[in-house]
Order: sequence, then structure tokens, then C-alpha cells
Amino acid sequence: MDYKSEILDIIQKLKEKGYNKICFWLPTYNVGGGSYYFCELAKYLSQNTFMDIYYVDYREGYASQLLEDTNVKIIEYNENEKNFPITDKSIIVVNSTRVIQLKQMNKDNKILFWHYESTPCAWHALFLKGEYMDFFKLCRENNAMLFHDWAARNSFKQQYNFIFDKKLYLHMYLPQKTCVDNPHELINDNEINITWLGRISHDKIHSLFYLIDNLSKYQTERKKVLHIVGDGLCMDLLKKYSNKYSKEIQFDIVGTVRKEYLDDYLKENTDIFFAMGLSCIEGAALKIPTAIVLLDSKPIKSDKFFWLYNTKEYCVGITPNQQREFNIEYSHFKEMLDAIYIDNQKGYIAEKCYMYYLENMSDYDKLVCNFLRYIDQCTLTMEKLEACIKYIPYNHIKVKRIKLLNKVLYEDIINKEEFGQL
Repeated sequence: MDYKSEILDIIQKLKEKGYNKICFWLPTYNVGGGSYYFCELAKYLSQNTFMDIYYVDYREGYASQLLEDTNVKIIEYNENEKNFPITDKSIIVVNSTRVIQLKQMNKDNKILFWHYESTPCAWHALFLKGEYMDFFKLCRENNAMLFHDWAARNSFKQQYNFIFDKKLYLHMYLPQKTCVDNPHELINDNEINITWLGRISHDKIHSLFYLIDNLSKYQTERKKVLHIVGDGLCMDLLKKYSNKYSKEIQFDIVGTVRKEYLDDYLKENTDIFFAMGLSCIEGAALKIPTAIVLLDSKPIKSDKFFWLYNTKEYCVGITPNQQREFNIEYSHFKEMLDAIYIDNQKGYIAEKCYMYYLENMSDYDKLVCNFLRYIDQCTLTMEKLEACIKYIPYNHIKVKRIKLLNKVLYEDIINKEEFGQL
């Protein structure tokens, strides 16, 4: 199929409707897959369409660095400013939980959300007046919520019993690597070499801990080496946790590896790759056996993982509570390592992971085409959103409540410019 031609056709249709600008909204300083993903979309659209492409980021934020020397225009995010500087009719693409950051803007602006969180989100705390269910319904009715995989879509059902029935997936993607080596040989016949790639953060640290737990229990004569690539706020917790297993495992905690060096590092050090989200695809694209971890905000007591090729609906990470409903073939940790180090299946498993990646996550023209179709089908405007959540910017308010015996006697919205910061 000629996706490039369809991309241009959809762009022309959007321009005829008065949309000449697309703005991605995800201000952050942290290195993360979501920001990288948005940046790649922004660069592609700036290079291959006649739309003006913008990105809202903090001054010297992560996206601002990635988009240096591109045609994407950076809009600095300032929480204290109420008005969006672009007054023309525009398309705003934003992470779902950043809805409270949106500023006063053209009421005809089209708003499209991308939800990439699989662990529970505190929607009931995010919306101070409890508008979250109305917000969900608004997004469902207007085709305004995209998901990066099955788990992200299912998370609303798990937490709030709310079902997004349409499978609107803006899934993970990674361009094909220029050099993919023969994957059959072990890194070292006398060692087990496992690599973790991902942020060392509160939402991922328990996934890394249960990987460490399982590796420590694995019975082998080989030396066990765990390479940990990534950095984050939980690095001290990781070092403390790894010290407990220093006799069973040799830890190679390398921190962040620059992208231009990452492929070589992974190929030179990895027999089995464990990760979640976009990080999974880094391993599969290099033809490395790739296993997906469970994820949770609390300790994980399990020995189950799953090979990338056994997933469905682009899923790259689930919570323990989602296992039964997800209903795929899971693998016990011991089975996975035995397959590589006893049954000599490294090449076979690597090939299957690589083929899944090629067939599902390597065609960028197809992904961008689907993304633009979603934009065209989305009918959510800023006017509709403001009618639902009542106040824009939402993070400029607080709720004043007076309670007696847990019963609310008085409740009011307070503008925090007048009454001080939260």
C-alpha cells in the first residue's frame, strides 16, 4: 500500500478544514520513550508534509535537545502563563495525563490524547471535581484517546471499569538497524549475560527488582552478570537492593548510554534482553532475544515474563492483575534461561523476536498514516473539552472544601493566582 500518498491526501484534507499546524505537548526534563516517540513524529511530519509543526517543552527540556537543528518549532512551557501563543486553528497532540496543562486557546482546536501508561493513574486525584468519568466518555465519544498497546487501553477497565471499545493504537516503533549480527553465539560460554534497559524510576523499579530476584534464584555453574542501562530518581534504591545480591550476581550498572553507542553496547553484552515499552524494541531490532517484564507500583512476586513474539495488540508490558485477561503464552524465568543456555535456542528465539518487530513495529510510513487517520477521525475540540472540565488551564485551580463528619458542606473552585500556589 502507498502510505506516503495517503499521508499527503490526509494532510490536504486537514488543511482544507483549516488545520495548518500540529503541536505536540509533552514538556519534560527526563529521558523517556514517550518524549522520544513524539519527537520522531514531529520530525517526520516537519520533513514530509507542508504543515507547521510545534512542540511544547520546558526550557532546555529533553525534547528541545532532541529537536535541535530541525524544522520543529519549540514553544516553551511556562505553568504560570494562561494563554497558548498560537491563536490559529491547530491540532494539539498531548499525553493523556497532561490534559490539566492545556492553556486557553482557539476553541476550534482539535485535541487528541495519547495514553501510554499501563500502571494505574490517579485520575480521581488529577481532576479535583471528579470529572474523570465525564472526561473518559468525552474522549470515547469523540475518538480522542489513542493507546500505545493493549495494556494501556485495558488499564481504564482495570482501575475504573471503563471500556474504550475501539482499538486506536499508536504503537511502539523503531527504525531498522543498519547492522544486525548473527545472534547464535553466546557472549561468553562461562557467563549468563542479561541486560535491562529502562529508566530507574518509581514506575519501573519493581520490574527490575523482580528480574533481580529471579536471576538470583536461577541455579547454574555459570557466572551471572546483569547489565543495567538507565538512570533515574531510584538509582540509590537500586544500588541498595543490588548489594543484597552481590554474592549471586555481578552487577554492571552503567547509567545512561548515549544513543549512538547503545546498539554496540547491547550487542556486545546481551544474551537475553529484559525491558518494557519502547526499550523492548531496541533489543528485538538488534535480533536479541527479548523478554517483556511485568510492571507494577508495588513489589512483584512472580517468575513469569513473556517473549516479545508471544504478545498481541502491540503490548509491551502488563501489570500482574492483567495477566489472566491478556491471556497469552507466558514463560517462567527458568524456562527462558534454560532455552538460551541449555537448549542453545538463542538464534531461534532472536529470529522470532526480530520477525515480530519487522512485521509490527518497523514501518514508519504505515504508523504515521494511521496517526493522521486518527487525527482526521477525532472530533474533540477545545470548546467541548472546556465544557467538560470547566476550567482551562486546569492546573491553575484548587478546590476549597469544608467538611463536617466527612460530609462536604461547602465546595468551591479557587483561582490559585489570587489565593497563592498549591
